[in-house]
Amino acid sequence: MSRSLAATFAQQLRAARQARGWTQAELAERVGIAVEVCGRLERGGVLPRADTLVRLSESLGVRTDTLLGLGTERAADAAERAAAREPEADYAGRPELRRLMRRLKAESPRTVRILGALISSLRAGKR
Repeated sequence: MSRSLAATFAQQLRAARQARGWTQAELAERVGIAVEVCGRLERGGVLPRADTLVRLSESLGVRTDTLLGLGTERAADAAERAAAREPEADYAGRPELRRLMRRLKAESPRTVRILGALISSLRAGKR
């Protein structure tokens, strides 16, 4: 892989992350990588492994081709459109809700139902 590919990838990754309004820490948490790795990727110091590239693409809502600079679309444009489709816009101003929703999306339906029942019980107890 050439240095120019790493630089292109770094630029596209940073643009897509910023279009979502995410910090490197938020992206790293969503993808399951260390913040330091995210920083090296955005500086063009390394290229991601294939599985990491796919997780980055899925998290940001852009194609892998776009991140690699092979698509005709800029990563920031694609990420902005994907972000507009997400209900996260409803709770964008509340980081604790964003973190909670990211965690819930990774849980099984059974766990989500149990947590819903727990919340209902807590609300009923306050009455």
